[in-house]
Amino acid sequence: MNEKPTQQQQPAANPAAIQKREVAAFLSSEAVRNQVAKVLPKHVTPERMVRIAVTAVMRKPELQQACDHPVGRASLLNALMICSQAGLEPDGRLAHLIPFYSSKNRCFEVQVIFDWKGLVTLGLRNGFESIYADVVCDNDEFDAYVENGVKKLLHRVNWKVGRGNPYLVYCVTMRSGVLDYEIMTIEETEEVRSRSRAKDGGPWVTDTLEMRKKSPIRRMSKRWDLLPELRDVINADDDTPPPLDAPKAMSTPLFGTKQPEQLENGTKPEPEPEKQAEVAGPSPLETMRGLLVKAKLTEANLLDYLASTGSTDGSVGSLDELVMTAPEVVNGVIDQWAEISGRMVAALKKGGAK
Repeated sequence: MNEKPTQQQQPAANPAAIQKREVAAFLSSEAVRNQVAKVLPKHVTPERMVRIAVTAVMRKPELQQACDHPVGRASLLNALMICSQAGLEPDGRLAHLIPFYSSKNRCFEVQVIFDWKGLVTLGLRNGFESIYADVVCDNDEFDAYVENGVKKLLHRVNWKVGRGNPYLVYCVTMRSGVLDYEIMTIEETEEVRSRSRAKDGGPWVTDTLEMRKKSPIRRMSKRWDLLPELRDVINADDDTPPPLDAPKAMSTPLFGTKQPEQLENGTKPEPEPEKQAEVAGPSPLETMRGLLVKAKLTEANLLDYLASTGSTDGSVGSLDELVMTAPEVVNGVIDQWAEISGRMVAALKKGGAK
C-alpha cells in the first residue's frame, strides 16, 4: 500500500532551482574565474569574488533572469569585472549589483553601483590618511572657507535640538597633512540620482542618504592622483550611464561611452561615414553565427574544434560565453574562417568531430 512513487510519478524539477544551479555554474566556471583573476588585486582571490557574486545573484530573481539572455550574461560579467578591477566585493556594502530591464534587448541587464564606503576604501588604499563624508542639516553650525590659502571647514552639531532636514552633503580628505573638501547641495545630488538607471530601485531607494554622500566623494575623486585604470573603475558605475539603446559591443566594457553632442537647433549631428558603418555593422557574435549557418556547421562543432586545437581549454559551453571570455579567439576565427571552416568540414567527414 505504501508503494514508492515510480519515476513517472516523481515531481517535476523546480524551474527556479534549475535556474539557480545554472547561474551558479556559469559564475563558478573556470572561464569566469580566469577572467576575474586577470584584473583582481592581490588582496582578493578569484574564488572569494565569485562566491560573493553568486550569493548576491541568488538573492535577486531579476539578477538570475539576466543570465537567461546573452546580453544579460555579458552585463553581469562586465559588472563583476568592474568590481574585480576595483577590488571591491559586490556584497551590498561596498558595491551593489543592480538589475534593470532593457526594453531594447527585452531582458534584464546588470549594472554595478559603488557605495560611498567603497569609494572611501579605494581612497584609503591609495595613500589618503583620512576620508569621510557627512550630511549638514538645518540646525547644524557649518562653515567652509579658505584662510591664508589653506582650506578650513567647521561642522558642529547641536545635539540638544533636532537637526532638521539635510541640505548639504560633503566629504573631507586628508593627505600628507593637507585638508581638502567637496560640498554639494541636496538638489545637486538629486540631479545625480535622476541620471541613474537605478534611481527608482536599489541603494538610491533603500539607502538614499548614503548614496547622496557618495556624490561629493566621486566628484572630488577627479582631483585624486590615481592610476588611470582605477579612475576608470570609479567612473564605471551607473551615476552617468549611456542611454539604454546605445550599441554595446559584448567583447568590450560597457562603460566609457561618449554621448553625441547636440547642435544648437536640438538635433544630433550625423555620425561620420566610417563611424556610421561601425555602428551599423553586425557584432562578432552575429557574424560568427552567420558564418556557421552558411557552412552548415553548429556552435558545438566550433567549440569542439577550438578545444581540440588548444585555442580554448574546453570549458566554454556556448558561443555567447566564448564571445564574452575570449573575444580575441572569435576575431581570429572570423579572420581565418575560410581555412578553419575547411578543416572543420574535413574533420567531420572523417568522424573526428561530433
